[in-house]
Amino acid sequence: MTIKVNFSSAIDYILVFLLISLSGNNVFGTGALLLTFFLSGFVFFHRNKKLDLPFVYFLLGLTFILFLQNLRFDFYPWITIFGIYVTILTAYFIVKSVGQTFIEKYVSIMLIISLISLGFFVLLNIIPGLAKYLTSFALVVVEKNVDLNEGNGRYYLGIVTIIINKYQAFDFFRNHGPFWEAGAFAGYLMIALIFNIMRTGRLLNRAGKILIITILTTFSTTAYIVLFILMASYMIAMKHYKILKWLLLPVIISLGIISFFNLKFLGNKISNTIAMAQNISIINDKRVSSRFVDAVRDIRDFQGHELIGRGLNLNTRLSEVSKRLSLPYRTNGFTQLFIKFGSIFAIYIFFLLYSNQSVLIERYQYFHKPFAIINFFIIILLLQAETYFDYPLFWSLLFLYSAYINNEKENDALYRNPRIQ
Repeated sequence: MTIKVNFSSAIDYILVFLLISLSGNNVFGTGALLLTFFLSGFVFFHRNKKLDLPFVYFLLGLTFILFLQNLRFDFYPWITIFGIYVTILTAYFIVKSVGQTFIEKYVSIMLIISLISLGFFVLLNIIPGLAKYLTSFALVVVEKNVDLNEGNGRYYLGIVTIIINKYQAFDFFRNHGPFWEAGAFAGYLMIALIFNIMRTGRLLNRAGKILIITILTTFSTTAYIVLFILMASYMIAMKHYKILKWLLLPVIISLGIISFFNLKFLGNKISNTIAMAQNISIINDKRVSSRFVDAVRDIRDFQGHELIGRGLNLNTRLSEVSKRLSLPYRTNGFTQLFIKFGSIFAIYIFFLLYSNQSVLIERYQYFHKPFAIINFFIIILLLQAETYFDYPLFWSLLFLYSAYINNEKENDALYRNPRIQ
């Protein structure tokens, strides 16, 4: 029996897997990023791909902003600047090289990761002592506000992450997947769910069901909220089953409202974090970190630097107040974009996020254009919880259009008619 392997497709899967793994799996560090950068670049040029004009304009805009920041602060963090270019180029090379099957391969890999994570989620919660035993096989151990001497910490096994923290709010193990926390994993799952809906026009096909179940096992506040928004929006936007959708929509909305007010990690948690963000002593307490508290800190740091931001390096990104109070750690990815790149370039990034979702809708034609607004809004909500743009995967969302154009002559055609075959 002969097994035929499509070498080109295998390379594509490897590239997308590396893109995902580099976006929060600490087993894949700086060395892996550089290796992926060179590998994706080699594949990009080997397949005779070219830099398209929208991406060139993006790089020129980024370079101009970074240049102005360097002049403003008289500070030149070359390693940090090199890092952001490597991160962005890696994301672009992979999307452009893989092409039209990028979102399909992304969904497939996230499904495999989901099934593996669900297996560990069940086993960790039904077998006492298994977590402690598995930590001995950790490839990377990270201490994060906990005492490793008591066994607490983040244990990266490569295929799954185990977090042991005596201060955690849950008395069971959440599903972190292979990433740094459950909320981050949930965000990448939500992107896979959006891709699956765009590609198939279905929410509850086999892939959709697996992704939704996995999202629920993360017990992520943000993920639960955006999941209910996506499901309700899908019911409204879908073109088929018109009677059924209006019967199911009230059920989904009611379920969302009941969950919000009865699950402690939803309504209660959001109310508590909003209250914390209004307390100046908590805002100035380096032991406290939450999306709203960090947003207030970012807004304070942002004042006086609204146009071009404060840059990527901690030496300029933090205000003197934040430095004095030792408040470097931030979790709000939305406000961090404004801090790092300024209002003009941050808005440009948001425009690209929206326009690329619009391209997907035009490409697959299962939904009307306004559904792109829902997808965009969901991505913005996800950014409230995690600094996703520290990693290459979310940068790739700005360049999805490039998967559907093959050469520079098609650039203009993309904007006239994104349904390029």
